[in-house]
Amino acid sequence: MLGRHKTAIEVFDECLKMSKDDWEVYFYRGLSCKFLRQYDEAIENFMKSNEVQVHENTFIELGRMY
Repeated sequence: MLGRHKTAIEVFDECLKMSKDDWEVYFYRGLSCKFLRQYDEAIENFMKSNEVQVHENTFIELGRMY
């Protein structure tokens, strides 16, 4: 999905309909939002990712957002 962030978000939304317990879906959805400059939504996704499972990459991206 390189460079196709809107399409990627749609795919991640479908994944979340099947399971809301995958931190990586929220993480990569957050990255796509970040690249689309939807910063508030990106932060929400990174925070949700950490609620599911704490991961250092999520903290790195949150730091970059601020």
